[in-house]
Amino acid sequence: ILNKGTMNFRSKKNQQYIGIVISVIALIIIFSTVNIKDVFQTIKTFDKKYLLPLFVFFPVTIILRTVRWRFLVNQKNKTNFPTVLYALVFGFFANNVLPAKLGEVLRAEYLKRNTDNNRSFLLGTVLAERILDSILLLMFLIASIFFSKTILSIVSNNIWGILVIVLCLLLIVLF
Repeated sequence: ILNKGTMNFRSKKNQQYIGIVISVIALIIIFSTVNIKDVFQTIKTFDKKYLLPLFVFFPVTIILRTVRWRFLVNQKNKTNFPTVLYALVFGFFANNVLPAKLGEVLRAEYLKRNTDNNRSFLLGTVLAERILDSILLLMFLIASIFFSKTILSIVSNNIWGILVIVLCLLLIVLF
């Protein structure tokens, strides 16, 4: 129990201040270690034809992820597509500005506040989605090992190399 004189870290205002301080510190660290001229030079030399597939496939993946998450969420209560889409996009945005994949928690929280689903159920659907993503990524890794001579030559007869690659990919996907 907090006394009147102590600071309440759970207040929305204090949470906003903490978030701003963390963001400013992260930006200072990033900009102090990056050569801005190199960044702009890389942008200038980037081949713009690769942007077209990005603008085509990114919305498709967002729609497919929304359909998948909605399928999981609808096991308990029916939720409309726009609400799930907004929660998903909000979570992806938050993942880009917050550490430790907190956007995943925030998208579940957003959906909790806008539907009749409880928090634990929604966090379970997010975890199920992460597991499905990991399985899919693992399948792509296995397929690439079988179809790529380069990868095969690197990890041939080396089960530890394969296990390290799989573990690293799982850690990237889960965290």
